[in-house]
Amino acid sequence: MTKIPLQLMGDFRPYLETTIQGPHIFGRISFLVDTGSPDTVISEGDALRLRIPINRLIKDRPLTGWGGASYDTYTLNNVKIHFKTSENQIFSISFQKILVSQLTTKRPEEERRISLTFPSIIGIDLLKNNGLKLYFDPAKSVTYFEKE
Repeated sequence: MTKIPLQLMGDFRPYLETTIQGPHIFGRISFLVDTGSPDTVISEGDALRLRIPINRLIKDRPLTGWGGASYDTYTLNNVKIHFKTSENQIFSISFQKILVSQLTTKRPEEERRISLTFPSIIGIDLLKNNGLKLYFDPAKSVTYFEKE
């Protein structure tokens, strides 16, 4: 059995520290684990930091996010994320496509500035497609993914 430790941040929100690799991108992303999200999504802020060329990606579908804000999503193909197991081994997951979000252009500048601080999201797709279980015990400050 493989355990992949998650970090608890703030008010017990689980994050997965990763390295992401794809065509013309490589870098670190801290993903918030969001069991309410069906999809894994790279935030606009992380996309800009990693110099992902959003304007060259194919538009996917609209997404409603934090506070009801509307986002456009774009498809980033052939991406791998790498992270460490509790035994300090590298575990990798491949995505044929992963979504990159961008706040719709018709939003006030203050809203855009705030949206750039939002984290990238690990959605249920990552767990379902890779046979991972989520263990979460906030009383003991323990959380991890598990793969049998």
